[in-house]
Amino acid sequence: MVKRFNSLRLILMLSASVLIISCGGGGSYPVENSESSQTSPTPDPVPTPDPAPEQDPTPTPDPGPAGTASIVINWNKPNSYSDGSPLTSVNGYRIHYGTNSGQYTQVIDTGSTANPSATNLQVDNLSVGQTYYFSISAYDSSGNESDKSTEANITIN
Repeated sequence: MVKRFNSLRLILMLSASVLIISCGGGGSYPVENSESSQTSPTPDPVPTPDPAPEQDPTPTPDPGPAGTASIVINWNKPNSYSDGSPLTSVNGYRIHYGTNSGQYTQVIDTGSTANPSATNLQVDNLSVGQTYYFSISAYDSSGNESDKSTEANITIN
């Protein structure tokens, strides 16, 4: 008989941080000295030298994909199978996600990460303006996998 997990209770804390790519300007502006009220004779104009030839701007490294964001997903670890017996070991989680409700085209398996029993994960390279839908399942060393959790969604701003 295959044991089934109790429905994995999912508490998603989705926090989006948009990668902002900008070009900073700046410069210096002359400051007039208004301390002196004395007038002095106007000097003869000095001829202006020819401007130096313009140089090509120095190339800047590619800042990466514009309009992407990362989110952090958090969830609670299940503690029993559906028959009520204790769950003593979770070998990993599968984070299912996609851009349509109930249709998960991407899966991240935490069993292949450095910390397979962690109950949070950062998901990168999500497109700004897009809504993503997430669900999570857990699995044990025997290959038993829980049903997917309740779906949660977030629109990346």
